[in-house]
Amino acid sequence: MSSLAHGIPPGKLNFEDLMSEQKYNDWNAYMMSKLANIYFTRQLNEEFLNAKVTNVKTCSLHPGLVRTELGRNMSPVM
Repeated sequence: MSSLAHGIPPGKLNFEDLMSEQKYNDWNAYMMSKLANIYFTRQLNEEFLNAKVTNVKTCSLHPGLVRTELGRNMSPVM
């Protein structure tokens, strides 16, 4: 499951600090995790294609707005 948040700036993974140990921001961590989901899905699809696996589909998607408690512990939106 991904999110449209993957494209909000900075919109890229910080490979020097993937775990946000040097500089943590809850929303940046969330956005980077959603972008990582998309990268993983694309790579997995490529692996399946290379292995000639045709009976498996990979998908990443934005679920739409869902009423949850996801943001209850996060700082206000940027």
